[in-house]
Amino acid sequence: MKTLDKQKSGQIYEIEGVFCANKKYLFRLLELGFVPGQKVEICKKSILKRVFLVKIRGGLLSIRANLLRFVSVK
Repeated sequence: MKTLDKQKSGQIYEIEGVFCANKKYLFRLLELGFVPGQKVEICKKSILKRVFLVKIRGGLLSIRANLLRFVSVK
């Protein structure tokens, strides 16, 4: 399973699913648009790769890497 936090910047990925035991995180990711079939692009990563700038549904979103590890992509 490829997770979004391990992928390269500047490429577009398709979300396969969001897998998280913590319902709070799961619902938050779904509210932000991380749903299966959605296209997402990693625009930039912070120096320590703890924060990512991602483009999803036409908007830019700054999100922590520990949340992106729950998003699987292809």
